[in-house]
Amino acid sequence: MKDLMRESESFFEKGTVSEAFKKLALAHETLHKLAEQESLETLTGSLGHMRFRHSSADPLVVAMRSSLEDLIQHHEKVAETLNMLLLGVDPYAYLFFRKSMPVILRTGLIEQVTFVWLPTQNQDDREVYLRCRDFVIEFSLRNDELFRP
Repeated sequence: MKDLMRESESFFEKGTVSEAFKKLALAHETLHKLAEQESLETLTGSLGHMRFRHSSADPLVVAMRSSLEDLIQHHEKVAETLNMLLLGVDPYAYLFFRKSMPVILRTGLIEQVTFVWLPTQNQDDREVYLRCRDFVIEFSLRNDELFRP
């Protein structure tokens, strides 16, 4: 994680802010996974693994499936917010971070990493990068405080 942060800051200093964001996103992903592993007994579980495979064309079944998928999505958001609160993370800073960072997609047998930017995101916003970087540093310090006293 530290190497990814160093690479991110190096790209930022060189003026390649979009690359700095990508490294920062990877650093956060690594840190987030570590926090989840270290606090499994504390955090709220995920329903993201649940998928409904039913090929019925019955409108009632289709509507029920859609409602259940919506419920799972909402549960994921609530669970993630609760987990951040349990870890002592500022939910507003986390929301800003999530809205500002590219989404990381991993695909293929030989893993391919793709970064997807939303149309509303500015990949070259230096101020946003600095706020996101500070969030990751704070998150890292908080994890160290919780899991490595």
